[in-house]
Amino acid sequence: MKHRKIISAIAAIGIASAACTMALGAFSADDITTAPAVTVYETTTEIVTTHTPFYTEIGPDVRKGTCSSGENIVWELSDDGTLTISGKGVLCDSPWQNHLKDDIKKVVIGEGITEVSLSSFALPSQVSMFRGCSNLESVVLPKSLVNFDGQAFADCEKLSSIDFPEGLEYLTLVSCPAIKSVTIPDTVTYLHISGCDSITELDIPDSVTNINSLAGNTSLKTVSLPSGLTELDTNLFDGDISLENIILPEKLTVLPKCTFYNCTSLTSIKLPENLTKIGDNAFTSCSSLRSVVIPDNVTEIGREAFKNCEQLETITIPKSVKTIGMYAFENCPSLKAIRGYRGSAGFIKANSLDVQFIDLEKINYGDANCDGTVDVSDAVIIMQSLSNPSKYKLSEQGRTNGDCAGSGDGITNADALAIQKLMLQLVPKLPVTTETSVETQPVQTTATTTAETVITTVPKTEIITYIVTGAVGPSPDDSIFSTAVVVGQNYPDDWYQKELDERRAKYADWRSARYYGSSIKTTITR
Repeated sequence: MKHRKIISAIAAIGIASAACTMALGAFSADDITTAPAVTVYETTTEIVTTHTPFYTEIGPDVRKGTCSSGENIVWELSDDGTLTISGKGVLCDSPWQNHLKDDIKKVVIGEGITEVSLSSFALPSQVSMFRGCSNLESVVLPKSLVNFDGQAFADCEKLSSIDFPEGLEYLTLVSCPAIKSVTIPDTVTYLHISGCDSITELDIPDSVTNINSLAGNTSLKTVSLPSGLTELDTNLFDGDISLENIILPEKLTVLPKCTFYNCTSLTSIKLPENLTKIGDNAFTSCSSLRSVVIPDNVTEIGREAFKNCEQLETITIPKSVKTIGMYAFENCPSLKAIRGYRGSAGFIKANSLDVQFIDLEKINYGDANCDGTVDVSDAVIIMQSLSNPSKYKLSEQGRTNGDCAGSGDGITNADALAIQKLMLQLVPKLPVTTETSVETQPVQTTATTTAETVITTVPKTEIITYIVTGAVGPSPDDSIFSTAVVVGQNYPDDWYQKELDERRAKYADWRSARYYGSSIKTTITR
């Protein structure tokens, strides 16, 4: 029985070989070579069959012919380097590959072709389709195309763009080093883009339900994932060393293994509220990541999840987290504090790592200087710490308290502004969230600054505030920022102008000391 099966296999391969040779009958025998078909040997326990994949090669002088795949697919390479392919069905044969690939400058695939794929008979180590066509610059695809396997165009160093047709459902791009941007049709459901070193941004439409990989795109900086996506594949952004901005879908519940492995430019990330698990090595070697807030629904942080995050300073861990894997924070030399709740997994981890634990139940939002009150001095110290962090340093508790706008993203200018809004009664409380950010109805007044006239919106109040932004170098004296006003006291008519002139003079002195790139804005009601 075994020998009968072997004979049948050899016969079938022989028939296939003969059929393909007949299909290319227009060529002479000298133009066509056929790879050896099969080798069979027997062991004591089983029959093992190995074969070199069947493919057809043409001689160097042949510039047109037929393909063995699809229905009546014919091809022709013109003198100007345009390869035109027409027919129907799946294109996965490349008789031009060995002798003509360097002559191809443009590929035009005609209507009727539904799929561009790697040769069904090619081993990974073998060239196939358009791989390595060093002079290929442009590709024209048909509207009939449903499946595009970009591996077929791998290592085409001059191919800088491809226009994908509407109706495309499966899109793969692999190792296309010159392609800088990709417009993904909103009919695509499956996506794989990897090893494309010039792509900087990807906007993925909501039609995509399966993203196999976006790894190894070394210039990719910004990605927007589909809002309805509920699952991600492992190693999705592995090695995207330039990735800085990523918007994750809110419906995502699991961050899989190695999702952001070695994303060395990622400094911050907002995790979706529905997330329940952070997988092993999810953020390993994200060496620029500084602060992370774990959402309240997460129950598990995986093994080595934040390993080698060398600049990670703070992480917020909610009560919901029950398990933190081994070595989750190994080699995080900058980790100063874990924010969480006493008795929780985060509290235990802080003790085991010997880092400061900040109890979230005792945060006084806005109190950046930790003096027990929230006032303009807190806005001042925040601005000072941003403009000259080496001189003006916030304590970890101060940083936690001061993070009062978009809580969890660290200290920013927005936090100082949130404190100002609280003082001016523009927001009812801190932290400022989407629920508390509705401002009260203001009145409008004009304030003159050193550089320009600015229309500033303020409520009816007797607080005067000066804000200096964009400063480089040490901050000025606190008196530039604010002026004490006695509530209910009457001021001379020229008081406002004199006050502003004094601020101008101080600001000019400060700016002349080579603090470039700054500006002063005044919010005031007379």
